[in-house]
Amino acid sequence: MIKKWTDGFRLGDHIIHPYTSDLDKDRAVRDLFSWAPHSSKFYYFADGKSYERLFDRANGASDSITEALRDERFSMLSAKKSYCPDGTFDGPRMVRLLSGICQEAQDNGFHSTIAVGDVTLVSKIREHFPAFIRYETSVDFVDFPTKVAFLCQYDRRYFSPAEINKAISVHQQSLVDRTLARNYWIISRKGTGGNLLQEKRSS
Repeated sequence: MIKKWTDGFRLGDHIIHPYTSDLDKDRAVRDLFSWAPHSSKFYYFADGKSYERLFDRANGASDSITEALRDERFSMLSAKKSYCPDGTFDGPRMVRLLSGICQEAQDNGFHSTIAVGDVTLVSKIREHFPAFIRYETSVDFVDFPTKVAFLCQYDRRYFSPAEINKAISVHQQSLVDRTLARNYWIISRKGTGGNLLQEKRSS
């Protein structure tokens, strides 16, 4: 049996996926969806042609995501409207949004929430990148309403190597070349994420 990268994926994980092509990006989304428990609500934050490619049979699409969309186990949300609705990024606002979708999932009978976010738009507002990294750091410490798993996708064609390395350092695991590697130094302390963000904002 061929080992899949999702064999090392667990609920509770916060993973970064620095991708190099749209094919690599789309394949990771489909892989994670195939892994997701049936009792999970799956959210995908993306824009542009991501939606079309995800459902394109010529690009490897299957009926499973279409069925999940119909059954409301899969939801597509705009990355731009979610991360930077007014052209700026605000960490506490994004944490509230994630908590909100987790609560929505729980209210609808789902036991866990899985979210994939394409954060490439942050590369276009580089002055907000430090705030975004603080937000990424805080995610591991937030007490969300459901069990969660996050996959954050960064397009290497738009971020500098230094930015990618910084982002990798604040995630629990990184997905590179379809292989997971864990950052063992990250020890989650649920419930302290808001404090982390607040301390950084006031410093």
